[in-house]
Amino acid sequence: MLWSESFYTEPRASLKQESLFTFISDEERLESVEQSRLDFGVLTVKQTVPDDLAEPAFFNIKTSNGDEVNCEHLYWGESPSIFTSQYEDLDDLNSDFIELCEQTVTPSALYITLNFDKKITEMKETLFVPLSYTHEWGHFIGELFDEENGKQRAEFVTFLDKNSCTEEDISKKIRLLKRNIEKIFPEFAKISYGEFIKLSDHSFCLNVDDKAFADQMSSMKNLHFISYNAPVVSENGNETLFADSLIRLGSMARGLAATAETFI
Repeated sequence: MLWSESFYTEPRASLKQESLFTFISDEERLESVEQSRLDFGVLTVKQTVPDDLAEPAFFNIKTSNGDEVNCEHLYWGESPSIFTSQYEDLDDLNSDFIELCEQTVTPSALYITLNFDKKITEMKETLFVPLSYTHEWGHFIGELFDEENGKQRAEFVTFLDKNSCTEEDISKKIRLLKRNIEKIFPEFAKISYGEFIKLSDHSFCLNVDDKAFADQMSSMKNLHFISYNAPVVSENGNETLFADSLIRLGSMARGLAATAETFI
């Protein structure tokens, strides 16, 4: 098994997003978010000392379009490792905090979702689909979910080293996956499907030390990590944390816990 793949050996749950995130169907709220959305990438970020008590700014962000944004609270939706990689001057940060963030570095992940017009199998188990039956080329992990109206959804993921993987390599992996799915499920070639492909720069991290992060976050005033790799830090102090701070929360559970007080 490779990076983070032990996650798929544990029991799974299939949850509807609409039941967890009720605002998905709240058109007024979504329109409000859309109006306040800024279209730019983050180049650098740094902590600042507020000089305006009425509108204190604790963070300065330089953007890809040349603008600068100052804010009182920074809600970081990427992995903590991305935060330190984009921080303007690491000498300003505590070395222990930097080390914790760097522990959340993960490989890239290629996600492929196939939405079948009808079922291709009754199988419920997690699949490990090799890219080759004769060479060690790695594999995809896949799970199948029954949908309404007799349809079925298949979700696959494989982990990549983004520093040594080209577009041609990714295209080849996708072709090999489909070819080998057809070997496993002959019906695959006869059923129409839609597909969604996403390449993520990072994947979920199974070992986030919540207790250690809680000890260090006091030095990062008004910084809030809210990704699925975010530490779960109690606002009420360390005494409310789990005794075992390395207890493994699933990626969805960790993301929900990190965003609960902010968005839900």
